[in-house]
Amino acid sequence: MKDRPWGVSVYRGIIFLFVVIASLHLNAEPFWWGVSTSSYQIEDVAVAKEDPNFFKTDWDLFYDEGKLKEPKGDSVFSYTEYKRDIQKIKEMGMTHYRFGIEWARVEPKMGTYNLQALAHYKEIALELKKNNITPIICLKIWKIDLNNSKTRR
Repeated sequence: MKDRPWGVSVYRGIIFLFVVIASLHLNAEPFWWGVSTSSYQIEDVAVAKEDPNFFKTDWDLFYDEGKLKEPKGDSVFSYTEYKRDIQKIKEMGMTHYRFGIEWARVEPKMGTYNLQALAHYKEIALELKKNNITPIICLKIWKIDLNNSKTRR
């Protein structure tokens, strides 16, 4: 048998420990089965460019500045079609759904807040609860200092 670096044994030990712990938790009640999404990846903008609540994410700004090859696009329209998506989550038997709040939508311009967007995210959470799915909200506020950026929202 060849000599193996000590890291391989530690790695196998960690995997074994993980499998044991996971199997103990899988047999325990209740186990949360859920899905997770990122607002940037699944949400459509849902407002016209002329609308005062039109927004650009930081990733949109990166594209505008030539730092990305392709724009975001409207993805799978999960912002406007959230009831359709919640039904699919329910059909899969999921008990939890982790979704993100797009902060650029909530604060489309520095210091200006879109209360309709906050109400819409609340509506999504209530629809999840109505369907016996626990909402888990991920709030990531990562903003570019727009005063020092070439592109402004």
